[in-house]
Amino acid sequence: SATHLHDSENAIRTLDAAQHIQELPVSQQLRLAELYAQQNNLEKFAAAFEVWCDMPDAKAHCEDHLRLARALESLERPDDALTRVERALAIDPQNPAAWDAAALLRQERGELDAAAGDYEKAASFLGPDAAATHLIQAADLVAAYDLERAAELLHKAIARDAASAIAHAATT
Repeated sequence: SATHLHDSENAIRTLDAAQHIQELPVSQQLRLAELYAQQNNLEKFAAAFEVWCDMPDAKAHCEDHLRLARALESLERPDDALTRVERALAIDPQNPAAWDAAALLRQERGELDAAAGDYEKAASFLGPDAAATHLIQAADLVAAYDLERAAELLHKAIARDAASAIAHAATT
């Protein structure tokens, strides 16, 4: 509604002015980021959310860093996005979504070995079907220059999901 939009804009103006005077409290910094997100202002959301994520008292979770990474990637800042994904992995090294995000970003940078390793790592935290899919993705990345590693990854895919027709077909 128009009233809600007006209230949001007033809240943003107030918080934005306050942050220029002194650092906002953790809860207000997060509120500012969320208000920018509601307005679909990705650039200002990312800036405000990044400040919040880096506040020691914020205790940002893995998912928070991944959310920021997605925003940074959308803003065509892949290096910053990868840094956030690495922060997410430092918090939760068993999070397959974080390994997926790392794999995609590294793949875009042409770091195929590292991306394949990330898919392989993600696979170790997934169920059989999803694990096999990830291992096949990893094998696809390295097949052009390391057939031995690709075959090893496909055999791992079969070991994780014996019903994976794709993995079986790829090994023949």
